[in-house]
Amino acid sequence: MARRECADAQRASFYVGRNPGSVRGIAARMCELKQRIANALKDACLPDPAPTIRLEESIGAPYRIGGVVLSTVFENIDPAQRQDRIWQKLDLALSLSERRTVSFILTETQVEYEVLRADDRAV
Repeated sequence: MARRECADAQRASFYVGRNPGSVRGIAARMCELKQRIANALKDACLPDPAPTIRLEESIGAPYRIGGVVLSTVFENIDPAQRQDRIWQKLDLALSLSERRTVSFILTETQVEYEVLRADDRAV
């Protein structure tokens, strides 16, 4: 969801009696969780001032969040170390149950990502 949609969901949940089990309440909590995940991923990319972070939500149950992080900090770092780097920050920012909602985060540099996209288009 976009930030505006998250803000709308949060306002809507406030006005429906703040029922956390309502559809609007769940949407507001998921937006807040998605924002906390994005913030943790930005922290993992420091000192890169402008990493690209794209998060997507699964449709249906169970609810999952996955995505792509493109950053210059991943240059010359093997994939396992990249995952360790982002999960250290996610572990600090999220509870155990919240961490279970994170499916997979692809960690690439912009150049690596463009090569992958070019390969996909060639097929």
